[in-house]
Amino acid sequence: MKAHYAGKTVLITGAGGFIGRHLAAALTGLGAHVHVTVHDTVHDTVHDTVPGKNGPHQLDVSDLAAVRRLIDSQHFDLVFHLAAKAAGDRSKDQMVDQARITLGGTINLATALLDSPGTLLVHIGSSEEYGSGAVPFSESQQLAPVSPYSAAKAAASQFLTMARVSFGLDVIVARPSVVFGPGQKTGMVIPYLFDCYTKKTPAQISPGEQTRDFVYIDDCIDGLLKLGARPDLAGECFNLGSGVEVKLKDVAQEIARLSQYDGDLGLGSRPYRSSEVMQHRESVEKALNSFGWQARVPLKDGLARTYGWWQAQNESTKSKNSESKNPESESSVGLKQ
Repeated sequence: MKAHYAGKTVLITGAGGFIGRHLAAALTGLGAHVHVTVHDTVHDTVHDTVPGKNGPHQLDVSDLAAVRRLIDSQHFDLVFHLAAKAAGDRSKDQMVDQARITLGGTINLATALLDSPGTLLVHIGSSEEYGSGAVPFSESQQLAPVSPYSAAKAAASQFLTMARVSFGLDVIVARPSVVFGPGQKTGMVIPYLFDCYTKKTPAQISPGEQTRDFVYIDDCIDGLLKLGARPDLAGECFNLGSGVEVKLKDVAQEIARLSQYDGDLGLGSRPYRSSEVMQHRESVEKALNSFGWQARVPLKDGLARTYGWWQAQNESTKSKNSESKNPESESSVGLKQ
């Protein structure tokens, strides 16, 4: 992998997010010249991931002129497109912004790249595009989105397929399942449960009978890197999932066990969401057969690694709080090396 990426100029849009930060770190470690974009350089947290002059670039992907300026600024061998409006809010109020940012931003990037031949685009879609479709989700099945976010992602996939067929865009679509791991914000279910249970408080969640296909962040990054090294797969779409569906209530129980929390889990304290998808599992044969990728980290192992990160974060917070209360601590007087 290092032999392929060393010296390559790579752009990551939306690098301030969970997957983007891990991807930027991995590419930097492989010797790539990594450029990153974020929407807000004040609040995004990618600054320490990519050193030097390569970023972060502040970019609103819904601004076609700004996207063109960035793409025209130099030649990129590869673009990983992650920039999107966050998926959390499923209300009708999100339709306009999801169309403008998630869909429109993708169209803008594709438009700019069509004038920059020789660049491979790896578009990171979502397993949510399959929505309420039959499981296991196959790359060839009809998409059935159930939220503004998943509809925008599904429409983006269709636009990119059209751009490949009609205009020759070099693009690969990846659809990761539910990605989790160290460093993820609490807006997603696994970090939310860790946050609650490590604080010994019940979560506010549904009964948890719905299933999800979880994939550990290291496996997801490995799949994306493998795809980025395969321009011969342009025009294809690949699922990046574990192929295993697990009930959310079972995930909650495992996180509670790791967190040594034996209180009320909070299951059923909230109803299921409108249009809740009750079964969610990706077919993963195509990725294995096409480029030799499969998820290798079992869910329990991934949760244990994530818990280790949460422990380290909690200890760091406690240490900082203690030092702020005690100005004569070792570190404050320069004794701690």
